[in-house]
Amino acid sequence: MLFGWATWSDFFTAAAASHATYESGRVAFGGLVSPFGAVLLLGGNSATAYAVQAGATLSAGLLVGFVWRSGFSLPIRAASLAAATLVAIPVILIYDLTLAGVAAAWLARARGGSGLPVWEKVVLAGTFLLLLDPRGLAEVSRFPIAPLVALALLVVVATRVFGSEARSARVATA
Repeated sequence: MLFGWATWSDFFTAAAASHATYESGRVAFGGLVSPFGAVLLLGGNSATAYAVQAGATLSAGLLVGFVWRSGFSLPIRAASLAAATLVAIPVILIYDLTLAGVAAAWLARARGGSGLPVWEKVVLAGTFLLLLDPRGLAEVSRFPIAPLVALALLVVVATRVFGSEARSARVATA
């Protein structure tokens, strides 16, 4: 009401047609963080990209639901939500990867004073290095760097959730 009907009408018209912008490559596929963008960068068609994205969104949502309903600590719940968000949103761009830093910080906090295991340090350091120029690396290599980073972070969270240490910690506090 504040901007008038014409403004809202134009907004809804542009929003309804936005899928064509992302499917066409006018926004570089290497700049997309989602599985949707990964499939398009690898040469898949939009129907396949939407199907893969739907599966990834559903899986990420189920993981977050499980974690939040199972009584895990706040740092694990927050890390799962932040990491899953990167995978679940179909049109998420590289500047949204700041959320990966939030997830990594929660993962580090979840460990308390014990520090991260070596393999997690390697994964987090490797993803940090890949994030220095994910779009450029993806455009040159034709390999989806940013979605790989988002998926790697979600795997670290899932490993924490389904690992023996997480189960024993949850049982001990239950």
